[in-house]
Amino acid sequence: MAEKSDGHDTSELARRSTSPEDPDGQHDPPVRKEADHTDVRAIFRQWDPTGRGMIRKDELLSTFSGLGLHMGERELSLMLEAADMSGDESIHYGKFLRWLFAPASSSESGHQANVSSQDVQTELNISVPGLGSKSEAEADETEIENCGDILQAAKEGNVGAVRRLLQVDPQSLEQVDEDGDGPLANAAWEGHLEVVQVLLAAGASVEAKDSNGTRPLLIAAQEGHLEVVEALLAAGASVKAKDYNGTGPLLIAAQEGHLEVVEALLAAGASVEAKDYNGRTPLLRAAGNGHTAAVERLLAAGAAVDAVDSNGHTPLHHAAIYTTGETAIVVERIV
Repeated sequence: MAEKSDGHDTSELARRSTSPEDPDGQHDPPVRKEADHTDVRAIFRQWDPTGRGMIRKDELLSTFSGLGLHMGERELSLMLEAADMSGDESIHYGKFLRWLFAPASSSESGHQANVSSQDVQTELNISVPGLGSKSEAEADETEIENCGDILQAAKEGNVGAVRRLLQVDPQSLEQVDEDGDGPLANAAWEGHLEVVQVLLAAGASVEAKDSNGTRPLLIAAQEGHLEVVEALLAAGASVKAKDYNGTGPLLIAAQEGHLEVVEALLAAGASVEAKDYNGRTPLLRAAGNGHTAAVERLLAAGAAVDAVDSNGHTPLHHAAIYTTGETAIVVERIV
């Protein structure tokens, strides 16, 4: 490899590490076996299946050694320095992996380093196929650096970064946050249709649940993101699925007064009489929140005006108790 202008040898990582038994580094280094990008990702997945945790340096060294990869403390230190993690006692999986498989650039970590990710890839005999042209890859890497991991990229609607992160590590599709929300849920929350489409094409599950049993369709319905709702329905999302409180997509859309979403869900076969665990139907929820247009649409779809919840309250009761009376007038007119 060529030397940098300051005289530092960028092939430093590939040199044999010294040891008390071999102070001059004269003996042949251990035989390396070839490893592809899947092998190296598997190292991190042993400790961090979600891609969001931390891995101790000693664990990393031990596993590299177990795989027969030539990696000593000296090499690891150089590698972490280049990845701008030299001062960390533990290594963040996502940050390191994105650096390791990044395309070549003049200053990958924002400062001059003695070794690049390509030096590490060469030393470990890692190949990273299918990364596209350099200009496209560099543009995507800039997006990745600006947005962080795939959860953040999906939340921000950064479709270029989402594509790149999926390309570098397809398993990032399975990442979740502390609430159990994955990238598809995050994109659904914010209504980022293109990101939703990319994630679905990559194999994201439309029925993935968070810690409350909430699925992407319910999220999109709650937020009133009609196009995302339609995309999820087209991908096979169930209109019957409920969270752990018994709330389904139509119930939440009616509660929030999202008329177009209510219509889309009814057209997809959602039951107008679906109940939550308190016995409330979509009509009761819409009436209780003063959503006149949703009430009228549900009535037109055949919603029972005499439905009662677990407290014995009808839609009229909910409209009278919880709203200003406009919805009560609508319900009373029908009665």
